[in-house]
Amino acid sequence: MTLQTPTQINNLEFAKKNQEIHGIIESCQFSRLADLIVASSTKVVETEKKVVNKMIYQLTGKLHDGVAGVTQWGLELVLKGQLNLKCQRCLNAMPYDVDINSQFIILPNLKSGPQDHEFDGDTFDEGEIETIPADEHMQVLDLIEDELLLTLPLAHMHTEKQHAAGLCVELSAIKEVGKLNPFDVLKALKK
Repeated sequence: MTLQTPTQINNLEFAKKNQEIHGIIESCQFSRLADLIVASSTKVVETEKKVVNKMIYQLTGKLHDGVAGVTQWGLELVLKGQLNLKCQRCLNAMPYDVDINSQFIILPNLKSGPQDHEFDGDTFDEGEIETIPADEHMQVLDLIEDELLLTLPLAHMHTEKQHAAGLCVELSAIKEVGKLNPFDVLKALKK
């Protein structure tokens, strides 16, 4: 069952009903990413037609198979798109492709009493599936933004290939300055 894009969901009920939501989110809606993203009007060389500074997303509720046949309610989040990040060298736009497929197991709310499923920490590989708490008011946008933040590089800079295409003018200046020996200034003072 597909829903209109809500701002929040009851994630456990969403999973139990095998619901799905999808849509496109503008990058300006990501408050925590605002300082990292450059407006779409900035020059960006694109090799393919891509959605720039927008994320196409799909969130699906489903059962995850665990070890020994134990199943648990969960979510699957798929994100695709391209963001224009600020290059840390030149502060110009740098295209960054996003292709994320995240799996989540919903941990039952232990305060609410008996659940219709049990959680056993050994039923899934923690490296493949993340856990999130059951939440009657889970913010969909926050989940999407969290996943984007976790996948971004710590220091995003143009590659050599992008520099050759003329995207990072500062890279050539850095290389020329790098050829100078900083101790030449000290030699001049010594004389």
